[in-house]
Parts: sequence; structure tokens; C-alpha cells
Amino acid sequence: MTTAASAQPTARRSRLVPVAVASTVLAAVLTLIGTFEPFHSTSTSTTHDARDWLVLLAFIVVGAVVVFGISARVLSRPGPHDTAAIVFGAMGVLSVAVFWTGLPSLLAGGAVVCAADARSARSAIGLVLAAATLLGAVVLAFTG
Repeated sequence: MTTAASAQPTARRSRLVPVAVASTVLAAVLTLIGTFEPFHSTSTSTTHDARDWLVLLAFIVVGAVVVFGISARVLSRPGPHDTAAIVFGAMGVLSVAVFWTGLPSLLAGGAVVCAADARSARSAIGLVLAAATLLGAVVLAFTG
């Protein structure tokens, strides 16, 4: 294996960390907004709400490890990753039904990482699905 060939998976995975961190932070912020509902006039925050958010935060961390662990494995293989981008994007759209878990943001991040690596017309489908997922997650975090 040449140096250029061995450096390519490392370059692919270098995009993974910033997207993983951004997706995890976004998931945490959206669940924080959804848990405490600061934009509803009848909302009251209690310690029970804080405990709920901490449980969701743990769920988000586990979800991030799983999603981006799979993404890292996909990116370490040669070839285009447009199918993985579409799968992550479709799973993200479906996960909007359970938006309060933080999974939509994580799955959208997985789709973005794989689509950015593929850079094909098919990977655009994954990006569109990721955008739809994020839009749904943001809207539902504020409207519940």
C-alpha cells in the first residue's frame, strides 16, 4: 500500500470528527429546547426536566458513538459512499418521528459525512434527506 493510498482513509475520517461534534451539539441543544420549552408561556422547568434531559444526553452520546462509528467504518472502505449517505439520510427522515431522542441530527450528520466523501449525483439524495431531517428536527424542537 502506498503512502497516498493509506492517507486517503485518514483524510476521509478527518471530516468525521467536526461533523460528529457539530451533530452531537445540535442534538443536545435541540433536546434541551424541547425538554425545557422556553418558548411556551406555560412552561416550568423542574429538576425532573433536568433529569430527563440528562438521560437524553446520555442517549445522544451513545447514538453518536454508534452512528459515527459506523460512518468511520464505511469511510475506511474504498469506493463511493453514496449508498451509505442515502441510508443515513432515509433513517434520519424516519427518525424525525422520535425527534426528542436527538437521533435525527446524528443521522443527518452521518449522511453528510458519507455524501461529502462520495461527491456524486446520488450523494445529493443523501444531502437532501439530511436537510429535510434537520428541518423537521428543528421545527419539532420548537413546536413539540
